[in-house]
Amino acid sequence: MEKLICAGGPCQAYCQALAAHGVNVGLNPDCAVPAMFSVGDTPQTIQFTPESASGEAFSNPKLVEELGGAVAKTLIESQATQPEMAATAELITAYEAEFSARRQIWHGMIKATHAGRPFTDTELGFFQAEVAEQTRRADEQAKQALPNVHRQAQAGFDQRQLTEHGLLFDDQILGVVDRLTGNLMLGKPTLLVGDKGLAKTQIARFVAGMSEELRHPGAIAPEPIMISGHGDMMSNELIGQVSQDKNSGMFVFKEGKLVDAMRDGRPVILDEVNVGDQAVMMRLQDILLRRPGQKITLQENGDNAITIKPGFVVFATANEASARYQHRSQLDPAFRDRYDVVRLDYPDSNNRNPLHEIPQVLLRLAIAAAVDQQGRVSPHIDLTDVERLARLAHVTQHLYTIPAADARVDSLVSGSATANAISTEPIMTDCITPRVVHDTIRKCKAGNLPGVSLADEIKHLITKLDQAGGDHNKMYAQEALRILTSS
Repeated sequence: MEKLICAGGPCQAYCQALAAHGVNVGLNPDCAVPAMFSVGDTPQTIQFTPESASGEAFSNPKLVEELGGAVAKTLIESQATQPEMAATAELITAYEAEFSARRQIWHGMIKATHAGRPFTDTELGFFQAEVAEQTRRADEQAKQALPNVHRQAQAGFDQRQLTEHGLLFDDQILGVVDRLTGNLMLGKPTLLVGDKGLAKTQIARFVAGMSEELRHPGAIAPEPIMISGHGDMMSNELIGQVSQDKNSGMFVFKEGKLVDAMRDGRPVILDEVNVGDQAVMMRLQDILLRRPGQKITLQENGDNAITIKPGFVVFATANEASARYQHRSQLDPAFRDRYDVVRLDYPDSNNRNPLHEIPQVLLRLAIAAAVDQQGRVSPHIDLTDVERLARLAHVTQHLYTIPAADARVDSLVSGSATANAISTEPIMTDCITPRVVHDTIRKCKAGNLPGVSLADEIKHLITKLDQAGGDHNKMYAQEALRILTSS
């Protein structure tokens, strides 16, 4: 073997640790394999010869030797799988090209909005044709790839998007982004409604973030305007208030975030809108009916009319008011009617047999959390546990959202009281959400936390399902895990 190729992500932490313990690592910006390694006759004979960065003896030479051995082991494994990794990288590139084509549609719509012109059907047709072509190429390449290459490429692509955007772009989320971008173009307020852990806020941030980036090409874009609902919210946080200027002593109107956004043509995210004071939220009634180009006069600002600039739109998120979500108000029908209401469901909610069907989207999210950006599974993660967690989460989400009378898990509830079998309320009062699935696997992936393993964390998640005491949810989750483990 003439040359070692750096393994990138898997051994980067080891190299950083070596540097922290005084080794002259000598990494360059391209993360080339450091000179402290030499290769013998075969890839399995990598020699580690550390040099001290300071010329002094290492304070912990045994640890340095073990860290160097970890890098060498990763390099050996990396060299052995180079052909497979090259094929995976090519397929990831194809998926990225497909996603980039989708983003061109969203960018084109937002750019047209900022320019104050219509986005034409010809432009839409052109960009959609580009998406179709990139999708065709990616599908063709995926069909020709080995199954493990296909899996790694999908997981690696998903991992990159989760890292950059905090989203897994499945069909549901792609559809919601399409709708939000269209509503931004129209200036139409949108209310995202759904259960917890569905990335409602993150989707709104993604679309609002694209708008901010395109308003500031070549510069660092500001964070999207976010206003979190809370019980003591005051109107001046949204609209503004009259206050005395310290220098002139005159009373002037200081505009709130919502008014600033109208003037500048920026999206506003009202997070958990039904947690805030509904009397304050009703103050938005008139604003929600206005569209870019129209004028609005606010009672707090006297007769000074504000012209709403293209790009302004309100995105709101809410969990439905119910016994499951305390301190949420039922939204006034007139207030809700001003929004385009978009409902999000838990992934794979159409599965007819939750205990026995694989939740494909949830499993895709779980695997993405377990890999690096090249699609390689962490050595500290057992994919059997990953699948088990995804399936358990799917069952708990089903029992959390579906009335007991309609729950399709007979083997799980057969021993329950008759009242459960005819109840219109869901069997469980909490669930393991997609966000928790992702965060739990990610926590375990590095293998650097004492006493933490994915198998143990699954058990810990089950115990957390009964926050108010008792073991009602725990009982069903444990039985579901038993059935899943034995199947």
